[in-house]
Amino acid sequence: MPRDIPIGNGTLLAAFDLDYRIRDFYYPRVGKENHALGFPWHFGVWADGAFAWVNREDWTIRRDYLPDTLVTAVTATHRHLPLALRCNDIVDYEQNILVRRVRVQNRSSRPLSVRLFFHADLNALENEIGDTVFFDPKNACLVHYKGPRYFFMSCASETALGVTMFATGTKRNKGFEGTWRDAEDGELSGNPIAQGAVDSVIGVPLLVPAGQRDFHDLPPSLLACYRRSLLIIRTQSDHGGAVVAANDTDIRQFNQDTYSYMWPRDGAITAQALDRAGFGGLSRRFLEFCTRKAVEFNYSASILSETGFLMHKYNPDGSVGSSWHPWFSHGDMQFPIQEDETALVIWAIWQHYLAHRDIEAIRPLYSPFVERAADFLLGFRDEHTGLPLPSYDLWEEHRGVFTFTTATVVAGLRAAAELARLFQEDERADAYARAAAEVREAMDRHLYCPREGRFARGILFENGMQIRDPGVDASLLGLVLFGGYDPLDPRVAGTARAVEERLWIRHGIGGVARYEGDTYQQAQAADAPGNPWLVCTLWLAQYHIAAARDRASLERALPLLRWAAERALPSGVMPEQVHPHSGAPLSVSPLTWSHATFVAAVSDYVDKAAVLGA
Repeated sequence: MPRDIPIGNGTLLAAFDLDYRIRDFYYPRVGKENHALGFPWHFGVWADGAFAWVNREDWTIRRDYLPDTLVTAVTATHRHLPLALRCNDIVDYEQNILVRRVRVQNRSSRPLSVRLFFHADLNALENEIGDTVFFDPKNACLVHYKGPRYFFMSCASETALGVTMFATGTKRNKGFEGTWRDAEDGELSGNPIAQGAVDSVIGVPLLVPAGQRDFHDLPPSLLACYRRSLLIIRTQSDHGGAVVAANDTDIRQFNQDTYSYMWPRDGAITAQALDRAGFGGLSRRFLEFCTRKAVEFNYSASILSETGFLMHKYNPDGSVGSSWHPWFSHGDMQFPIQEDETALVIWAIWQHYLAHRDIEAIRPLYSPFVERAADFLLGFRDEHTGLPLPSYDLWEEHRGVFTFTTATVVAGLRAAAELARLFQEDERADAYARAAAEVREAMDRHLYCPREGRFARGILFENGMQIRDPGVDASLLGLVLFGGYDPLDPRVAGTARAVEERLWIRHGIGGVARYEGDTYQQAQAADAPGNPWLVCTLWLAQYHIAAARDRASLERALPLLRWAAERALPSGVMPEQVHPHSGAPLSVSPLTWSHATFVAAVSDYVDKAAVLGA
């Protein structure tokens, strides 16, 4: 593995690998002796019962130096734990001392008990025979030695000086991997001495206060819109847990109905945005709404159907809302559902746990909802293609197999696997994880268009034939938001490029339309593919944030965030869509989905800015 960010003073040289682990440790000369021999020195974090070694698989790591120095500047953000680390490493210019500083950022809304674990795999004099490591109580440190070589390890925090947690032991002998494994339960054995082939671990306990979010110089207008969006979301959230899409009765002119319903998709996306902003109480009410009984009307079942799916939409009391999706078509029975709505609620439950780490809060949601809904996703698949069976698209207009829906099924199954493993149901977890991988592989085979260099909108069914729909749809950006695709994957980058090129309103106010030829609430603008929607424009911002690898590329998202904020009314209320020329609000306002997506996009931006060391 390549070495990165070497630090040294001409006598002591340390080099890290791409997982931010020391792998070479030279003294007393550069290049001789290597007391690490290439074996990794692990660095791990325990937080409120969950442990993670720092590596590229589980963390987003950025390795660099402070400008014009030999001081490292490493940021690491965990994919699930609500933590971000800012690390600096330096070898003193005169003394042969390696100093490592770690600042822990709590990204949750509550204090966290955190422990940092530093492992040392020293092989004095370039071999692992006859080493000794012991705890020195007088100096509160660990001492590794052999012959003329002595190495001291100590630590300090804001509340303690010296080593208080430690373990010493055997490595790579008689089946023992190394003492570093002792850290994975968050505790250390305290074994005071070991001899032979040995290694050691020290732990640093911390209590990290609830996070005060750093918005990284986000423009004041966007920060104001972010805060206003959170307040407006609250106005559209019923005390019983239902997140209502919009409350604007003027929309009755369109179809003698309103948006005053709870769409599970909108609610799940809103719940995740609230969790990331620190408002877990509101999020939890929605999740509980999805599992509770609709007692107001004496319904005996939860809103989840006996088969395991969620319906099109619900009234705020939990009863089933109006729908235009039929149970019967072309002589066959069908489920009148949008499968993404079921999948995304499972995803939101897992996101809620990751934000708050409150296992007691989600335990009541697991068996009555997650198991049944995930089992439905597991079985609702085409045995020939591996894709989900047909359902309605997120725009509620067509029935088929759609890329956005499939990406959310992958997200739902992966979330279900993590939740099942959390509750020690490993067999069920393996089944969900295997199904998620199979659906993801099926997406690559059946939904990617090699000729166009991008993914298709989906597959439609006409006269018993499957027809790939190659249309460009803004929802294809869900490949990154939910499907777990790398935003720099050429297939995904080609898809995002097509969305930006073909759906951007070029002759007007800008913004992204849903898809080419969109006629819903259509304005008289023949030169536009459709009306620009706030959520679609914000998805493009989220894509650019995910794809950013430096500050310059991250700032590509700022004009899109500004565009969305500028489409709000003077009060800060955001509509669903706007006129492509005048910018006048169309359809309903406020649309909860618009506000939730703005909150999520801002959260993405500040999180990525932290990773990039802004």
